[in-house]
Amino acid sequence: PSLRVVDLYSNHIRTLSRDVFHNTRVEALDLSNNEFIIFPSQVLGDVGFTLRHLDLSYNQIDRIDSTMFHETPFLTNLNLCRNKLNILPDNVFTSLDNLLN
Repeated sequence: PSLRVVDLYSNHIRTLSRDVFHNTRVEALDLSNNEFIIFPSQVLGDVGFTLRHLDLSYNQIDRIDSTMFHETPFLTNLNLCRNKLNILPDNVFTSLDNLLN
């Protein structure tokens, strides 16, 4: 439960179990430079209200679920650069009122 920062940068990760962060209070999650094509948005459900920083840069993500960020209202920093996103769903970021970067 005291896990606050998770840095899994550059580990060739392709997917995560939906309950990988169950019973944690992760505030910063770095999954950059991995091999995600589709990020399993359910993963964010368990850390949504504590997560402040999310880095998914340098993956192969080509689409984002329209509800991906609905459970992360306190997210202040989000990095999606260097992915393969061409089209974003309408209103995908509307729940991110605290987003700064």
